[in-house]
Amino acid sequence: MGGYTLGLDVGSSSVKASVLEIDTGRIISGHSSPAGDAQELPITAPRQGWAQQDPNTWWEHSKTALAGALTGAKVSGTDIEAIGVDYQMHGMTPLDVNGKPLMDAIIWCDGRTNPQKYSVESDKDLAKRFLNENLNLPGHFTASKLAWFKTNMPRLYEQLDTAVLPGHYILRRATGEKTTTASGLSEGILWSFKDMMVSSLTIDHFGLNAKHIPPIKPTFGEHGRLTRAASEDLGLGEGTPFTYFAGDQPGNAFSLNVLEPGEIAATAGTGAVIYGITDQAISDPRTRVNQFLHVNSSTQDASHLRIGILACINGAGLSNRYFKARLGGDSYQRMNSLAASVKDTDGLLYVPFGNGPERTQQDNNTGAHLIGLDLNRHAEAHIYRAVQEGVVYAMKHGAEVMQGMGMPINRVRAGHANMFLSPLFSQIFSDCMQAPLELFDTDGSAGAARGSAVGLGKYEIQTAFNGLQKIRDIEPARDVGEQYQRWCSVVQQLSR
Repeated sequence: MGGYTLGLDVGSSSVKASVLEIDTGRIISGHSSPAGDAQELPITAPRQGWAQQDPNTWWEHSKTALAGALTGAKVSGTDIEAIGVDYQMHGMTPLDVNGKPLMDAIIWCDGRTNPQKYSVESDKDLAKRFLNENLNLPGHFTASKLAWFKTNMPRLYEQLDTAVLPGHYILRRATGEKTTTASGLSEGILWSFKDMMVSSLTIDHFGLNAKHIPPIKPTFGEHGRLTRAASEDLGLGEGTPFTYFAGDQPGNAFSLNVLEPGEIAATAGTGAVIYGITDQAISDPRTRVNQFLHVNSSTQDASHLRIGILACINGAGLSNRYFKARLGGDSYQRMNSLAASVKDTDGLLYVPFGNGPERTQQDNNTGAHLIGLDLNRHAEAHIYRAVQEGVVYAMKHGAEVMQGMGMPINRVRAGHANMFLSPLFSQIFSDCMQAPLELFDTDGSAGAARGSAVGLGKYEIQTAFNGLQKIRDIEPARDVGEQYQRWCSVVQQLSR
């Protein structure tokens, strides 16, 4: 068979790249930009609750990440047969006819769209229609961001050619092509599960123009080929195809071979997510979790419906980053060691809701809270442990909503990355969920490399994971229910 594929994970904290050796199914190299504990990608907040990124930043760090991955793999850019991309979800990048951004991208944790959100939620009949047809309310998702852009930037809106998701900005710049996927549209609340097509309900309610939505392509399949200029800039072969696109959470689940009903994936990067698969078109009436088409779902009808139920916490690894910067600049590795050096938090509690509106809290923004701090007793180790426990408890809070919808949490798979690099965090997670945790040597960029091989026709989905390596299994070791209930009581008080 021979050859290699490349996967990119275009996140809000970093861009990662992985090289897959097609013959063996092994990921032979990976690189991140910024690397290690270096400063993460900048997020600007022109106003409180806003969050934007310059799309050019994603491009420049994609170049650095893929160059590092190619060097590590000891392969030439011309050896890459296909490229796959997964990307931070829910963003809105407005492009003109030449593919140039009309403004910085409004990213996933931005909360400026309250007027658009309330225009649906204040009308009970309309909200019911959205839940029945789209399984979600527009909230702070891509559709609402595009509606905000239309209302607040009318002169720029007149120049709009397409509004694309972050990963599809990379495609546009690399190939000149404009595409999206059904899964991507569903993450923006632009997909009707009732009609299995672009949601006329969303388009009509916000007065959007369907021509601004790019053509829909399959998740696995060709979306475009590298132009000569882009190939020279990226150091890859001209004409190399892009053959896989997915949002980061469906993509993370794919990287873990989480594809069938009842399977659960987790991740804890800047934000943290529990993501479970169902074959039922169900919704949470309070929209504390959201439903999106999974990467392997049928899109013409419901013959092979696969829906990802997603519980998201915005401030997971970002909490680690915050305290890292303000408590002496310890490395993440040392933070993990210090957290494990104390047997408990000595009464300290942490609530990680400090990165915009939280869906599990019905889009309330209570802020982050460190509760019970005793200046005579608590040291950095207690704070670091409280942060790890608080993030897990917030994930458990979302998982309970999923369980209430009929999604059992019997076993969870996660990549050995980000906060799951901490043995303590991983054990607390298993203890709190009261479920075994399987850690694998993978991440979103590795999944994108595998997905691109599927899209290229080198693998069937069922054989794409032959080279996936499990690192270890973690079993629940104790019951942390009492501590978790204390945390829930605090959150309930804050929500009032």
